[in-house]
Amino acid sequence: MNHQVKICLVLFVIFLSILSCFGENELTTYKTLKDNALKSNDTTKIIVAYNELGDYYSESGEYKKGDSLLNISLRLAVARKDYDMCGKINNLLASNASYQGDRALAFKYYNNALEQYAKTKDMDGMALILMNMGSEYEYAGDLSKAMEHKLKALKYKEASGEKKNLDYYYQSVGQLFKETNVKKWEYYVQKAYLVSKKLPEKRIQTQAAIFNDLAGIAESKKEFKESLIWYDSMIIISEKAGYINGLSTALSNRAMVYKSLKRFEDALNDVTKAMEFDKKMNRNYSRIVNKTHAGQILMELNRFSEAKKHLTEALDIAKSLKAYPEEEAVLHNSLARIGEKTGDWKSAFKHYLDYKNGMDSIRNAETENTIHDLEIKYQTSEKEKKIAELNNDIELKNLQINRNKYIIFSLTIFSLLVILLFLYLNTRNRLRQQMKQAELQQKLLRSQLNPHFIFNAIGSIQSYMYRNDAKNASSYLTRFALLMRAILEQSSEDQIPLSEEVKMLENYLSLEKLRKNDAFQYRITVDNDIDTDETVLPSMLIQPFAENAIKHAFQTDSEENMLSISFSKSGNTLHIEVADNGIGINQTAQQEKNHQSMASEIFEQRMKILGRKWKNKTYFSVHDLSESGSRGTRVVFGIPLF
Repeated sequence: MNHQVKICLVLFVIFLSILSCFGENELTTYKTLKDNALKSNDTTKIIVAYNELGDYYSESGEYKKGDSLLNISLRLAVARKDYDMCGKINNLLASNASYQGDRALAFKYYNNALEQYAKTKDMDGMALILMNMGSEYEYAGDLSKAMEHKLKALKYKEASGEKKNLDYYYQSVGQLFKETNVKKWEYYVQKAYLVSKKLPEKRIQTQAAIFNDLAGIAESKKEFKESLIWYDSMIIISEKAGYINGLSTALSNRAMVYKSLKRFEDALNDVTKAMEFDKKMNRNYSRIVNKTHAGQILMELNRFSEAKKHLTEALDIAKSLKAYPEEEAVLHNSLARIGEKTGDWKSAFKHYLDYKNGMDSIRNAETENTIHDLEIKYQTSEKEKKIAELNNDIELKNLQINRNKYIIFSLTIFSLLVILLFLYLNTRNRLRQQMKQAELQQKLLRSQLNPHFIFNAIGSIQSYMYRNDAKNASSYLTRFALLMRAILEQSSEDQIPLSEEVKMLENYLSLEKLRKNDAFQYRITVDNDIDTDETVLPSMLIQPFAENAIKHAFQTDSEENMLSISFSKSGNTLHIEVADNGIGINQTAQQEKNHQSMASEIFEQRMKILGRKWKNKTYFSVHDLSESGSRGTRVVFGIPLF
């Protein structure tokens, strides 16, 4: 290595250090944006921050870090159903996979991105993904699919009406012709260059690619001076933007121009710088290309051992990735030439056969014909100048059809909702009528119940008067008046406080006890945890069972006859028990086979109505205590607490 090359390398290392400083500042900025986004708890900002930081690491060649951050951003975007960001992030992940040589994973991410953009009918986004897929097929040597995807991408882009990045699409289509038809390559690249000049915003990646292609076209025409001007321009704009991949590509390709001009030391200097970038960026494809160039330049300098080392390393990388068949073919050709130069004929023959087989599989006559047929179809549509309008019309029609479908669907749903609402209101009104009817039935039942009780009470007063027992008659009449007032006040109420019900029972039972000459005792108990003023229940609900016990259970007059009424709380239910120590309900039923208590019948009807009203949150049962070795009857029922 001569003195001039050493000086250049020292200057280049200094340049890399400066770039590294800029990179550190940029990294700090992205990290700050991420921290601020996390503090704000704004999901949209967090998605963007992780995406930008991941993109930065990816551009710096730190793909593992980049993928990790991009996947966090993707998970958040998927959860938020942000289809646009999902498309962008999948595209970046696909690019990372491609740079790392995992083509299958790259296509997986590209297809995911295409699916996300399709959800919002984003033709511009779909065009970008189709173009990138075309480039991936191009790298794989499948030029037929590459052309199919790239031309389709260009149609989508033109039909979208979006001018942004249109230069990239023309440049990318032109790439397909760089080895088969230089005129067509130049046609598309010049078109990309003219479009780029008119765009207000330019992507450094596309600008660099256009300059690179213009330099390559000039090189193919042996116009090396012009080619160097374009590569120099590419280096300048890449340095200004800190676009390391552009710098690496420009240095690598300029080295080949120097090689053509037989300026081998300059060529080696450029390609050595490019390989330094490869170490920093960790891009497998660039490593293959630059080691290939280094090997070819060293061959010209008759440094075959060094050349073979670089070429073999490049071939090993390409083979391990199984994604660069064209590059493998070129490397076999270069190694075959080294074999010829060094007299290693066995190696030369082997590599030449591998080169020929590789090239035959990549570009055969059928593939080239397919490419040109597809290109002619596109040129025809371009000459007519109607492809964009036609695609827009189709999209508009599709949108209108989808809109009409949406309107029909919405009207159908609305109609169903109206019908359901009508049915609901109708059902609710019907239930209201039923409830009103039930309430009327309850009032009717109370009207039946009250005269029944009054008849018995008047009979008792009459009995005292017949016996000329004025004192008891007066006491009875007073209690009866209180009871009558309570009944009259409660007759218009659906529910009354438990305290009022207890008072009414006290009056009723004391009247009956007085009428029966103390022929029975009674006890009313209420649990302490029940607020009798706040707890409500239907009026005169318990009285019928007290009446039945007095009338039917006690066959003889005795102070041992006991009637007990208890109120307790079980969860949200008021639990009521009415128990006596009489003859029991079974014996009573045998003695009075042809008689059914009017009060019992009324109670059963009331419980049915209340059960419907309270959605069957009631229960009722009657037990003959003789079945368990005791005497009497116990009535148990429960109603919801209110």
